[in-house]
Amino acid sequence: MNKLSILSLVVILTGLLACNPMKNIEATQTTAYSAYENGNYAEALNMYEKLMDLYRGKSMEVPYDIIVKAGKAAYKSGNLEKAQEYLTKAFDQNHTFDLLELLVDTHKKSNESDVVKKLLEENISLYEKAGKKDYAYTELFKLDYAAGNFEAAYEDYKHIADPSIDIFPQYLSVLNELGNKKEAEKECKSVLMQDENSVAALEWLAVDEYNKAEDWYNRVMDKYNKNKNATTYAYLRRDLKKISAVYRASRDMFIRLRELAPENKMYIKYLKNIYLRLSMKDKAKKMNDLLKK
Repeated sequence: MNKLSILSLVVILTGLLACNPMKNIEATQTTAYSAYENGNYAEALNMYEKLMDLYRGKSMEVPYDIIVKAGKAAYKSGNLEKAQEYLTKAFDQNHTFDLLELLVDTHKKSNESDVVKKLLEENISLYEKAGKKDYAYTELFKLDYAAGNFEAAYEDYKHIADPSIDIFPQYLSVLNELGNKKEAEKECKSVLMQDENSVAALEWLAVDEYNKAEDWYNRVMDKYNKNKNATTYAYLRRDLKKISAVYRASRDMFIRLRELAPENKMYIKYLKNIYLRLSMKDKAKKMNDLLKK
């Protein structure tokens, strides 16, 4: 077949397609599908957008599945703006968990935490039906914690049936911010029953015991210094014996923490102070030497 004949055939086929809009739509759709299946997502997105233009050009409604495929192609090509546009349109038509996950992820990648939070809160039921309620509330907890919304973060955490150990340190921070020390202590002891090497739980308890001992020590010393006599001295010795037991409890946990993280100088500083309170000068000096390294 000569060049003229080929050119004539192309012209004829183009004319036929122009006369038959459905043929043009089918051909474009086939090309878009093929590009997507071959991993050419940017090209697939381009073809799906052309396909949508064809539908609109003929005053035809763009099919739902075409919008979905355009959104997925945009998502996989890294075009977050268009992914959000098309996935939002599709999700507005049909609230499916598959679309919701993609939509949430596009906004996470765009650092649009307010939009992510709204999508999670408005579609908790979808996460529950999909068996991912814990995931949704964990994400909400992280968002509220990062924003300093500690009361909201506290409520989020309470909805998590099986909290991840990864967010436990943040939860302890939330409890501290809310002044809920009793619950923090209870949670730490519960975690240590499951994992005796939980650094977050051990550290919180160790610091808490140390602070209790320090506060108690300062109170009794102030009281004694205001009225020194044989009677107050006897009371002081009695109290110091009890306070020493609290210091030793804190010391034991910091020793354990040093075994888990020997280079952490915060633990060394606490141990130095505890040894000084317990009149263990040699060990206090050893800790001081470690701090100088």
